[in-house]
Amino acid sequence: MRRTKLLPAAIAGLLGLCCLLPAPAAGAESRDPSIAAGQAALKQGMAAAGKKNWPLAVKHYTEAQRRLHLSPQVMYNLALAHAQAGNELLADVWFRAYLGAVPQAANADQVRAEIARLEQAADEKVRRLFKQAEDLAEALPLAGESQLDVTGRRAAAFFSISVFRRGVGDFKGAYDDYVKTIKYQVKNLHSEPDPKSRALLGADLFVKTLAEVGDIEGALRLRDQLENGYERKNSTEKICFVLLFAGNPKKSMEIAAENDIRFDAFDCHWFAEAFAREGDYANARIFAERAGRESTYLFIAESQLSRGDIAEAVRYARLAGDDAVGMAIRGEPEAAFQSLKNSKPGVVSPYLYIKDLNRIIMNLIRLGDMGNARKAVGLAPELIKQKSRNDRFASGLALLGNLYLDVETGKTDEILKTMDRGLLLTNLYQDSREKERKGTEQEYAKERAEWLSELCSWAIERKQPAAAERIADSFAESRERIEFLRRVLAVYDSKADRVNTERLTKKLAGLLAEVQAGGWNPENPGREFVVNAWTDAAYALDAESALVNLPGRIAEIKKESSPDEMPVQIAICASEIGKGLLRIRALDRIYR
Repeated sequence: MRRTKLLPAAIAGLLGLCCLLPAPAAGAESRDPSIAAGQAALKQGMAAAGKKNWPLAVKHYTEAQRRLHLSPQVMYNLALAHAQAGNELLADVWFRAYLGAVPQAANADQVRAEIARLEQAADEKVRRLFKQAEDLAEALPLAGESQLDVTGRRAAAFFSISVFRRGVGDFKGAYDDYVKTIKYQVKNLHSEPDPKSRALLGADLFVKTLAEVGDIEGALRLRDQLENGYERKNSTEKICFVLLFAGNPKKSMEIAAENDIRFDAFDCHWFAEAFAREGDYANARIFAERAGRESTYLFIAESQLSRGDIAEAVRYARLAGDDAVGMAIRGEPEAAFQSLKNSKPGVVSPYLYIKDLNRIIMNLIRLGDMGNARKAVGLAPELIKQKSRNDRFASGLALLGNLYLDVETGKTDEILKTMDRGLLLTNLYQDSREKERKGTEQEYAKERAEWLSELCSWAIERKQPAAAERIADSFAESRERIEFLRRVLAVYDSKADRVNTERLTKKLAGLLAEVQAGGWNPENPGREFVVNAWTDAAYALDAESALVNLPGRIAEIKKESSPDEMPVQIAICASEIGKGLLRIRALDRIYR
């Protein structure tokens, strides 16, 4: 595929600034292991960039960025490497993160001009990919592969392309492809849409896209243009669910009430959980009652217990019926243990009994019942032998329960070792084949970060700052590490521990000074908020293969897809890039 073409003067200027903030000189490496690793990755990235090996430079700069999250130097060099590698949208967001960190940078105007060129190139790429998908569809036979395929192969391909174009707001292109669906169909399954609906054919798909990329106001405006009552309602429901799962149940509930949207029992179950997580127990109770499921009340009971309100936790646990977790909360641990022994592993969640056991351990600790918490930990091997035949995954998951107890009893030296043992048991990284190793390694790193986050949050909840600090220092990513250390600092402060408060304050100041080298202004916390928004967007875009390595993705499609699948897969690539552009433009309206 064609790569971004930069104007000669622009590329010369940008490359000239690549070494504006050089990597640390020999002997200047940080004493902090994580930061030192980031500095080493930065050096490796600059060496790869010097050889114009842009994919390798991207790899090393990405590692440096994760360890030196707030470094404008790394953001800038990572953006430049992505631009040279042909990854327009990732270059775009990293340039924007750089400008968020140092908006008055000497090269700010030059970078903004480059951002405009990158977005234009991405727009062209989307159009080119949809055209490529259409050309592949045109080459397909009309007839279906069997008598059951009454639409026909060519018509089916054009219909799929039309759907993906609707999802990114290309209504004209979507309509043209839909017309070809009608033209090529073997039997008359599709008909010409009403003239009034042609301009916004399938707009409810685009409404969902706008909501997903964060443009809720744009989604609502487009929803209001729909004349078809069913489509309006369908679009409103999609907006509500996007908001719910994005962690904004209150806004979702308000929009639903304004538009007379009614949720079923299953939906109410998730609303109750979301409100309980926020501590909004009034709304959590309302939705729990609508859900009509006893287990829903456990969300509220555990949330209340985590905040120290034992009486309310017990009250809600009584509403949870015969659930083992609820039994433990209301002071019936032996009944809870027996319930787990009598339970049968589920087909969908065969390890639910271990997850429930871990929840019971946490709740017993919250209740101060350390004797039964230890008994619950000791019960794990018996349950695993009985239900999973010493299954490796179940054994690893059970170690998480041990960790909750270790945090409470102050065994900080063993926490990380035990966690890593559990992680190795719960994933197949060591057993993966070489060609699958990279993806599995990424999953392992993601799972490790999730375990660290859960344990650190637990240690903070339990007012165990020493354990929390030890866990926080184990994060590979600077952002998460610093955010958790700030929460640990608040715990020390709440305990009036002046010595550790002053020590950790100095430690945080030192860490921020090292990762913010190169123009960052630590006196302006608003800039950090902006940078975090853009880096979050970058991580989301980095998960889409078409945005990271489109030539490789196209080669994979040609190698592995059938002729009928190829036009659809190419259209998906176009859709991924188009949605990435929409996400960037929605964020730009907020953070410009």
